[in-house]
Amino acid sequence: MSWLGFDDPWVLWLLPLALLPLIAPAGTPLPNGWLRYAPRDRASTLVGWALRGATTLALAELLFALDGPLRPEYHVERVGQG
Repeated sequence: MSWLGFDDPWVLWLLPLALLPLIAPAGTPLPNGWLRYAPRDRASTLVGWALRGATTLALAELLFALDGPLRPEYHVERVGQG
C-alpha cells in the first residue's frame, strides 16, 4: 500500500516540461554592435539563472498540484472514556 496516491497520474508525464526554462533560450540578443565590447555582468547572469530555476520549480509544483495528490484511505481506531 502506497502512502501517496494521485487523482490524475497521467499529469506526472508532463513534469519534464518543467525543464523548458533551463533549455529554451532567454530571448533574442539586442541588435546593437557595441554590446560585444561591454563586459559580462556576473550578477545579471546569476539572477537570470536563479529566475530560471525558480520558474522550473514553480512549474513542477504546479503540475504536481494539478495531479491531485492524496493520501489513501486507512482505518484509525480511537478509544475514549467518558
